[in-house]
Amino acid sequence: MAAGQLYDYIIAVVATGVMVISSITAVTNFNFGKMLYNDEQQLIQVAMNILNTLLLDPGDPHDWGLRYSVDEENVRVFLNESEIRRFGLAQSGSSTTYVLDPNKVSWLVGDTPYGEGLQLISYERVRDLLGLQGYGFSIRIISPLVVSVNGLEEKLNDALNGESTDISFSVSVKRYSDLSSIPNAKVTATILYSKKERDTFLTYPIQASNFTDKFGECHISGLTVETPISFIVAILQVNAANLSSVSTFYAGAPPGYAAGINILQEYLILTHPKKIGNPNEARFIQNICLLKKSGKLVVVYNSTGSNDILNWGSLDNWVRLVEGLSDNDVSLIIVTISAHPPEPPGAGGRRQGVLVVGPYPACFGSRVISYGGAMQQSASVKVSRIVEIGGMLYIFELTVWKEL
Repeated sequence: MAAGQLYDYIIAVVATGVMVISSITAVTNFNFGKMLYNDEQQLIQVAMNILNTLLLDPGDPHDWGLRYSVDEENVRVFLNESEIRRFGLAQSGSSTTYVLDPNKVSWLVGDTPYGEGLQLISYERVRDLLGLQGYGFSIRIISPLVVSVNGLEEKLNDALNGESTDISFSVSVKRYSDLSSIPNAKVTATILYSKKERDTFLTYPIQASNFTDKFGECHISGLTVETPISFIVAILQVNAANLSSVSTFYAGAPPGYAAGINILQEYLILTHPKKIGNPNEARFIQNICLLKKSGKLVVVYNSTGSNDILNWGSLDNWVRLVEGLSDNDVSLIIVTISAHPPEPPGAGGRRQGVLVVGPYPACFGSRVISYGGAMQQSASVKVSRIVEIGGMLYIFELTVWKEL
């Protein structure tokens, strides 16, 4: 074969080889993309099925969130997680869909830096009941509004330290879904502070309201504190059409050292924070207030004496029936507790009338911060739905992933 012909033959073979290799690569890429698409669609379908089960099914037994009894010291649960045969969060007997049972939701909140939770059923058990072998999931139930403040914490600290008596700050309100501004939202600020009067701590409220402008912003002012004070906290209630939210702001870190707050129907459960502060120091309950969604503050309990105490020993729980606590018009509960802060100057010395707002995480606008497993570095999808809990709307967010 002549040199020129041999060269043409080699070029033809190489060209053919390139075409074959390119063809194989293209087919492989197409099949891989189709496989990824199919996996994604399957994951979306799994997530939607699980979402509907969680939100539309009350579970079996249908009242599994109510199988408990309460006395003045303890909550006794009559139901083991193995006795829950089907898992769902829907309100049994509700005439409308996507209404969740507040008690069932409360049983998902585990121990937090703010106190012991009520978590009744484990992630592993729920995953088995949902038939999610080979998949993982996590749940969040959060506010549909994003409320931001500027200048509030500094003003609270100034008031606590006696440096200023006037509190003013700015507020911004946006939708969680797209972070768009919300005009004409009503913002109500409730400032609560405690003062020592002889041997007890009394709680004093002041309030101010305003509406957001077209940029979703407003300024809150006209709040004057009568110093000196022992403790201070601010609660913001935001209402925008059919959406609402509540947020709590402290002068520093939340006072988890005083007590943990949980609610089951009309029972208030205070728990001694054994791992925070000095466990040997008793906490004395002073009074209890309910903050209504209208902004009205109602005192529902005043101390009766030595029985209103939390300590390390036999009195590590304090349980009381609070009439009206489960009403849909109740936003939050505020408990004034005489306690020592874990850091100087309070540690081992001066007590404070600590204002504990609860329950967690409702006091920060959410119902469940996180329930489920740790997401792996694999394919995942997130689906969500607006739900109603206790007369308020929340975003129920479910993330599902394939386990490696």
